[in-house]
Amino acid sequence: MAHSRRDRREWAFRPMVLIAVLSCAFVATFAAGTFAAGKILSAALASRVVTAVPAPAHKGAHQPPASIPHGSDWPMEGGGPAHTAASTITGPATTPLRLTQAWRAQPKAAALAPAAGAGPMVYAAMSDRGLYAVDVRNGKVKWRFDTPGKVMSSPAVSKGRVILTDTTGTLYVLDAATGKRQWSRSAGYSASAPTVLERSTDNSSSIYLGTMRGTVDALDLQGHDQWSFPTKGMVTSSPAVAQGLLYVGSHDASLYALDATTGRLNWSLRTGGGITVPPAVSDGVVYTTSADSKIYAVSAVHGTLLWTHTIDSAQPGPVAVRDKGPGREAQLVTVAGAKVMALAAASGREMWSQDLKTATTSAPVLVNSTVVVAADQELIALETNSGQPSWHGPLAGRATTAPMASGAKLVVGTSAGIQAFAPSPSAPTPGALGANPASAHVCPMG
Repeated sequence: MAHSRRDRREWAFRPMVLIAVLSCAFVATFAAGTFAAGKILSAALASRVVTAVPAPAHKGAHQPPASIPHGSDWPMEGGGPAHTAASTITGPATTPLRLTQAWRAQPKAAALAPAAGAGPMVYAAMSDRGLYAVDVRNGKVKWRFDTPGKVMSSPAVSKGRVILTDTTGTLYVLDAATGKRQWSRSAGYSASAPTVLERSTDNSSSIYLGTMRGTVDALDLQGHDQWSFPTKGMVTSSPAVAQGLLYVGSHDASLYALDATTGRLNWSLRTGGGITVPPAVSDGVVYTTSADSKIYAVSAVHGTLLWTHTIDSAQPGPVAVRDKGPGREAQLVTVAGAKVMALAAASGREMWSQDLKTATTSAPVLVNSTVVVAADQELIALETNSGQPSWHGPLAGRATTAPMASGAKLVVGTSAGIQAFAPSPSAPTPGALGANPASAHVCPMG
């Protein structure tokens, strides 16, 4: 499909950007509802089932190590270009995961979006219009970069640079060590969190993000245009990239698969509503949610619809994906209202749901094979097989962002700043969540 090259003119549309971002913030805040058992497959699609590829066997699979030696970075939205929201943190390999507070960082402003992290630093956007570089080891602020608008989406980190957007429609690239601006451009960027792909074959990199103009843009780290693809609606979804293809949703109720190098359209799939959350890609399948209250599983290569799952929510939130492993099937986890729900990745069958007794705006993450979610003023860890709480602890304020894992810490944004936790085998066994006991429902097989 042919498409136009990007218009290089500056766009004077701040009012449109602000209105759209406020709309997206409203959607993100209320992007959860209660999951209900829904029709997963129609008769016409019943034969189309995703087959998960078994993970390779490894020695000591049933004997967890005494510690996890290498924690993962979380350099962008969803933990990486595929947006699976799965990672590890260094520390004792407690089973199930239990945590203890490590530090609380200044300033005492509200966090606006999940932080990104690489090496010893995490980068967090706060309500005082500052992007802060914080040492994940001790919570000390290294530098602050001020923006004229608020930063409403996660930054990205790549090759010594921090990439972010604000509500004025501007894209900024900063020196990660000093916070000094390297370059910026205003072209309708804002709500779509930047995704960065680093290619080992030729050492090149691309920044991918959506615009309020309805395009998906690709630039290099120096700000040169690579390509631009037009959709028929605003693009506030953060693009996901895997196996040479880019996947992104639009307010035009379509999911697109583009060649990540050229921007050429591979396929598109219509959904029943606008797509505002980032897709996740795992094992040859793209998972996304739509404003039609459905979760979609789509073949990453061919764009074939594999299954849908209907939930009782106007706009489901993002999903986290746990790959198939020894003795377990691949799993999706998402949050809707006061419930966390796990689905079988191959079929959309509900595996379990956990009632947190309080609504959450936090997307779930998978850390050391444990589901972690922030709800109200608690950080909660759930066992992936059953949904039962393995640990929960108080937050400094109300949760305002999803957690992220970087190095040896799990970091979450609150109305009082950002807070970090570390694995601890001596953390107490959890009692009831909130004021009332939590209720887990494990769904039967079949």
